[in-house]
Amino acid sequence: MPRYVLTGTPGSGKTAILRLLELAGYAVVEEAATDVIALEQARGQVRPEEWPGFLPAITALQRQRQERLAPPWCGTVFFDRSPVCTLALARFLGKPVPAALTAELDRIAAGAVYALILLLIMTIVQKGFHYDSRTVTLIVLALSGGGLGGVIGINVRK
Repeated sequence: MPRYVLTGTPGSGKTAILRLLELAGYAVVEEAATDVIALEQARGQVRPEEWPGFLPAITALQRQRQERLAPPWCGTVFFDRSPVCTLALARFLGKPVPAALTAELDRIAAGAVYALILLLIMTIVQKGFHYDSRTVTLIVLALSGGGLGGVIGINVRK
């Protein structure tokens, strides 16, 4: 029952890859932050990331989805982001890490909730290179220990 995390920058193709994995028959779990942002904006919060409950809400939804949609007995599951990504978001926003997120990170580390493999999705944008208006997406296999395992897939789209 491996659980793989897809991560990468906004617009890099994570959701498109998740849809392809879903069509191939794999269980998938949607990203939580996008839904928290949409819900809070619907409630009139213009900048949800400034709301004190933003990071705890993402953490709670991630855990709820992980437990409901990817129970331990199911097969291979792919996640669009994880609590580790929420930690990176907290640091990016310059926000303190909420207690709920710290507890969730401890829980997933102690329980080995996710595989030690991370699928990093990157869109190549490199100064000096021209791709004739094509988008190139790399799927990079990275080990959780920080070592880069190598490129496992390249997708070029017109």
